[in-house]
Amino acid sequence: MSGTKGWTSGTDSGRGPAGLATLRNLVQLSRFDCVKLVEKRDNIGGVWYLDDPDLAIDEGNQRPRWPSPAYPGLVGNVLPEYLSFAGFPFPEPQTAPDEPFPSLQETQAYLQAFAKPFLDNGSIRLNVEVTRVEELPGEAGWNVVMKDWNEGLEGGEIMERWDAVVVCVGWHDSPSWPDIDGLEELRHKGLALHAKRWRGAEGFENKRALVIENQNATVDMATSLSRLCQTPIYRNVLHTNSIARLDDSRIEDILHVKHVRSRLGASYTQHQIDFGTIQEESDKIVVTLEDGTEIEEIDVVFVDTGYRPHADIVSVFVPNDATQSLVPLPSLIAPTDTHHRIPCLYRHILYTYNPTLAFIGAATASLPFVIADLSSLWLALTWNGEIPLPRTPDDRMLYERELLVEIESKHRDEMGRGVPSSSTYSTLGERETQFAADLRRDVVLARPEKGKVLLQWDEGLEKAKKGMFSAKLRALEWAKIKRSMIVCEGNGIPLSD
Repeated sequence: MSGTKGWTSGTDSGRGPAGLATLRNLVQLSRFDCVKLVEKRDNIGGVWYLDDPDLAIDEGNQRPRWPSPAYPGLVGNVLPEYLSFAGFPFPEPQTAPDEPFPSLQETQAYLQAFAKPFLDNGSIRLNVEVTRVEELPGEAGWNVVMKDWNEGLEGGEIMERWDAVVVCVGWHDSPSWPDIDGLEELRHKGLALHAKRWRGAEGFENKRALVIENQNATVDMATSLSRLCQTPIYRNVLHTNSIARLDDSRIEDILHVKHVRSRLGASYTQHQIDFGTIQEESDKIVVTLEDGTEIEEIDVVFVDTGYRPHADIVSVFVPNDATQSLVPLPSLIAPTDTHHRIPCLYRHILYTYNPTLAFIGAATASLPFVIADLSSLWLALTWNGEIPLPRTPDDRMLYERELLVEIESKHRDEMGRGVPSSSTYSTLGERETQFAADLRRDVVLARPEKGKVLLQWDEGLEKAKKGMFSAKLRALEWAKIKRSMIVCEGNGIPLSD
């Protein structure tokens, strides 16, 4: 690809680290003459960049904003050595060893330091949103349409042709909601809130709350709410996840939620009562559990069920269609296919039918920084021709087809009946170690020197990941004691040794 232009895009508010790692690897290792990262927000960092979710418009320059799910007080659950891009170690947190996990501010500072040379040389374009990526005929590259929000509320439209595109977006502009009867109505009433908009428990004093799912943010939400809301805080765990959390008598785990409804909704349907006159008195939630138990007088439901991968901005030619009709990439998923994903990707990275389109971060990982670094390193060497690809699109499509069969088998028992499973196409989960080990093997075969700086994805790393769980529990206990001491000091209660 010598003499071509290459382009890597962090176009959404999610995968800031993925875009930065990809930019570095393509600049340093690929044969492209020009590589740019495009970010629609006013700073790098993606999910690690704290912004105000209620500030839809920047009053100073009338520029749209896209808040990330970051919230004050956020502390990660991955140790620094597993957040470090190759050759760029993550500094030890100031709170170590008591709290060895980096804070939101420390993580953003690390990403800013990593990005600084690319910001300084103009490789990163801020406040520029990619709105369309369209495949061009004759393998002529990609038409990329952008909005330059540096030019005000309307934005200035830019259209450019690029030889290759990497979509490094996270999925945090596309929240996933569980399929619970009545939840959609609560969303429209503002009684059900996604974790994407969580900024703390303030404003929910003395409320009765239900928290759904068991992600890291859910633990923070339930704990914070328990200090200000009426207790218990009800917590509904949809899947069994290895999330570190302390026992808390103020939080009650409940069975799966079968149905939710607001009393106002029922009253309005039956009696056509004016919404505004009875909202304060009657807009409470009734929660029905799968065993028929009802929990009444709930004020708000918080949902932390993650995010859905989306590639709506990308349009491609219909595969094996001589008319070369452009269609949105997600439309290549059959209507009967229930596996939500970015379709037709070889190893979750390369678009099968035109490998000049790639995605970094298409499947979520427990160690997202190092997975993004390794994936984009593999991509750079593949585009160089140093790592061979399966020869035909059909050969490359085998990866997706076989993986779908494997995942589907985990959702069925020996009799073919549906069984609960947390295995999904868009989450690496238990496949993560093998996925990364395969990429690492390819990279080291092409560039043996990389074996000295890349993590070994083996049993030792699996043990280290389990060790992080124990370390997180110790850190949570330390933080709990620290908070108790601060409260005691504030109340004038003498502290014990």
